[in-house]
Amino acid sequence: MFPVTEQFHFSFDPNGVVPVDESSSAYSTVRVTDAWGVLEVSDGALIVRGKDRFQRVVVEAPTDGAGRADEIVGNGWKLALRRDGPWRKQTGRAT
Repeated sequence: MFPVTEQFHFSFDPNGVVPVDESSSAYSTVRVTDAWGVLEVSDGALIVRGKDRFQRVVVEAPTDGAGRADEIVGNGWKLALRRDGPWRKQTGRAT
């Protein structure tokens, strides 16, 4: 799950969007840019709205923390972290 900030922008194939409910839609492919970096999704993401604005982007959790320090990869998606941002990759178990 990636939170949405004021820097949120996204592009998508309009033929690959399925409304899930009144506050969320599933996108087969989507490219998201935000304060944390660039998220490229080729196999499904959920974008959630709330309080008249976008709230978060949800993708399948990554299986492990392997890879480059500035990149996180999951099944059907890749996040390139902004090098000048406050976001950092951390491995370990969520609590």
